[in-house]
Amino acid sequence: AGLPPDQAMYSKDKDYVEKIFAPKVAGTLILMDLFKNENLDFFFVCSAVAAVHGAFGESDYAAANAFQDSLIHYRNTRSDGSINSFSVNWSLWREVGFAIDIEVPDNMKKDRELTLRYGISNHEGIIAFEKILNGAHAQLATIPYERLELESCADGVSRGMDLHERPEQAVPYMAPRIDIE
Repeated sequence: AGLPPDQAMYSKDKDYVEKIFAPKVAGTLILMDLFKNENLDFFFVCSAVAAVHGAFGESDYAAANAFQDSLIHYRNTRSDGSINSFSVNWSLWREVGFAIDIEVPDNMKKDRELTLRYGISNHEGIIAFEKILNGAHAQLATIPYERLELESCADGVSRGMDLHERPEQAVPYMAPRIDIE
């Protein structure tokens, strides 16, 4: 459950952020309450890789997913020492999910196609699910990128992307003065 982020944080109001939080935060708390007296084999939440490394416009979505991850770790500290609560920080899926289902403007379709090439397949998702249930870790992130591929994608040019124009800002652009700016 969840809603994909679609705008910069400064343009979001409280109602919008609550709409992003609801499926992840309220939904997880409701499930925990519903099953609090059940002897479950395991409790599993579908978090997102945004909790591990967010992107532009995802701070609310990243926080909602980080809440799920934290809650899973908390649940495991309250048990008998065994790990029976799990969270997977899913990356984009190239065959199902947000990235496939959501409509994007024409000027972003090429970027989405390129991004989907790096998404996980359904088969890889099944392997990740099995690993988390059979492993000794409460949290697993599915990040299928090779470091070299990430570095080659960083500037956008090597992917063949059209670079986007800088939006109008109230403050004029100021070039970095030193390497770390």
